[in-house]
Amino acid sequence: RRWLPATWLAATIAGLPWMQRFGSSALAPAIPFGALAIQLAAVWGITNRALGRGLSWKGRRV
Repeated sequence: RRWLPATWLAATIAGLPWMQRFGSSALAPAIPFGALAIQLAAVWGITNRALGRGLSWKGRRV
């Protein structure tokens, strides 16, 4: 639990230059939410693929 603020701060600082480039540096603290969404999507996809419930795309199961 002690590492959560440190990792949140590290992710915010790492993404700050990109957020400044796009003109919305106030949203930098939301970067960890985006990272979490990407990780959840990856786990969901891998789980569905492992269970044989992958999506059909161009005639293949992905």
